[in-house]
Amino acid sequence: MGHTGVGGADPAGRVGAARREWFDQPRCFLTEHLNGHWDARTERRVSRALALPPLPSRRPRDEVWGVSVVRDEADIIELSVAHLLDQGVDHVLVADHLSHDGTTEKLRDLAWRDHRVHVVADREPGHFQKEKVSRLARAAWRAGARWIVPFDADEFWFAPGQPLASYLLEREATVVSGRMVDLLPLCAPVDRSTDFLVDRTGAGPRKVAFRAHPLALVGPGNHGVARVGADEPGLIVAHVPYRGPSQMRRKFATGASALRAAGASAAEGWHWAAGERYSEDQVAERWGAMRRGESVAEIGWRGVDPSRTRRVLEWTCWPAAGDGRCQRPDLP
Repeated sequence: MGHTGVGGADPAGRVGAARREWFDQPRCFLTEHLNGHWDARTERRVSRALALPPLPSRRPRDEVWGVSVVRDEADIIELSVAHLLDQGVDHVLVADHLSHDGTTEKLRDLAWRDHRVHVVADREPGHFQKEKVSRLARAAWRAGARWIVPFDADEFWFAPGQPLASYLLEREATVVSGRMVDLLPLCAPVDRSTDFLVDRTGAGPRKVAFRAHPLALVGPGNHGVARVGADEPGLIVAHVPYRGPSQMRRKFATGASALRAAGASAAEGWHWAAGERYSEDQVAERWGAMRRGESVAEIGWRGVDPSRTRRVLEWTCWPAAGDGRCQRPDLP
């Protein structure tokens, strides 16, 4: 994979790009800390708790890396990592956050079978997602990443009309955002042939991929990044947060516990806190409502179209109108 870099062959463009990278980005980093959005003590605490494995070192920087912090996602983590690698991502760096459901063993097995997968032991009980993901992104930059894709275990990233990695390496922007599209599986466990009900509201929040830099700071939930330079839309993030009543209960309890351990504000992970209050019967009732296409506002579920299903994970890219290369040209 290759890329000419921001500014191309234009000397003035290259000078402007260098200024942004080595003057404006450090200033952005310092401003975030001075404004109280970041705390150096928490960053040091997180760094001490992340046991990074030896990583490759590559020059020039021409790779796309996925980075993630996961906890108790044994039913889907292998699928999401395999999807990124199929999309041309060169390496995946995953921090396992004290999982108890077999996620740790599955990640270790993936790393043993595929040298592109690297597993980090995350010993910090608190959520602290933005600090952890930013630390992983910095490690990926050192290892040769040109682009960083901060993903969650229940996300499947797509580009329009082509694989994700080649799409990113063609961009002149510094940040490329992805619109989230919620999916609801009709059966569990989820695999490539699963039929999904698809959110067609187009109202999902954005996620971001960005050009690697040692001072980039990923925002809460991977929904933003403190990174100077041009920002453009273009990606789709297929999101499978809920995969049945038992998984929902585990997700709510695990997430709410990690937020308490981090001393997080009520605004962060509010859907986990709301879901943790559900009884077993209430979770089953909400799952039934979701299957009928209804929204469940208290956990942030917008609803899906119950009349049509799609095998989204069979797609090689996100299809545009009239484009048959991704198997299904009728979704936006």
